[in-house]
Amino acid sequence: MSNAFAITNLQHADCFSALFQHVKLFSEHINLIFDENKMYIQCMDSSKVSVFEIFLPKEWFDSYELADNASSTIGISASMLFKVLNTRDKKQEIMFSFESEGDSIIINFQCDDKNTYNKEFALPLMDIESEIMNIPEMESTADISLPSVNFANAVKDMRLFGDTFNLSCDQENLTMSANSDESGKMKLKITTDDLTSYEIEEDAELKTSYSLNILYNISLYNKLSEFIHFHVKDGFPLKIVYELDNEIEGAKIAFFIAPKIDE
Repeated sequence: MSNAFAITNLQHADCFSALFQHVKLFSEHINLIFDENKMYIQCMDSSKVSVFEIFLPKEWFDSYELADNASSTIGISASMLFKVLNTRDKKQEIMFSFESEGDSIIINFQCDDKNTYNKEFALPLMDIESEIMNIPEMESTADISLPSVNFANAVKDMRLFGDTFNLSCDQENLTMSANSDESGKMKLKITTDDLTSYEIEEDAELKTSYSLNILYNISLYNKLSEFIHFHVKDGFPLKIVYELDNEIEGAKIAFFIAPKIDE
C-alpha cells in the first residue's frame, strides 16, 4: 500500500510550492517525515548557525493516507523538489505518493482545464542520516510581531551596511541596525505603536546580534504569511515563526538562529 497525499485547495498548493523555493539556501537535502498527525521537516544549515522546521498538520492536506498508519521518512533533493513544484500551473492540484520501501516519489499536477496538461514526475529518494533535535519551548523575554514585508524590506536594505543584524528592545522602542567600517551604519527605530504586537518583560532591556545573511534568507519567505513573529531571549537562539494558515492551528515554518558572540 502506498502513502498518498493530495492538496486540492489551490491556495495551499501555492503555499506548498513556495515552501520549497528557498529551502536549498539552508540545506541541499532534506528528510520529509510523515506521521499520523503531520508532515514535518527539520534541518540545520551547513554553517550550523540556524535550524528550520516546517509543520503541516494532516488537516492542512485534503487527503492524507499513511500505509498501515505507520510513520514514514523519505530523503529528497531540495532543489530538485522545487524544480518540479515550479513547473506547476496555478490551476493545478498536487498529488504525491511513495511506497514505504520504494526508491522514488511520484508527484502529479492535475486540473480540469483542457488547455493545461496534467504532469507526472518521479524523483529518486535518498538515505539522509540526520537526528531530530528536541528543541525545548523557551520562555521568551520579548515577543514581537510585524508585517513580514516590512521586515523583508528592512533586512534587504541593511545588507548594504554589514553582515550583522543588531536587535535591541526596551519598554518603548525596538531598534534594528547594521554597520561596518567600510559602509557606515543603518538604524531603524520602531516605536511599539508601529508594531503589530509587542510584549516585553517589565524593565527588560535586550541587546543581541545575529547573522544578517541568514535573516535575509528567512525574510524571503515573507510572501507565505502576512506577519512575522519573533521570540527573543538573551543568550538563546532567536525564534522566528511564519504562520501558514489562520484556520488550521500548527501550520507554520519556524527558524532558530544562534546569536553572534562578541569577539
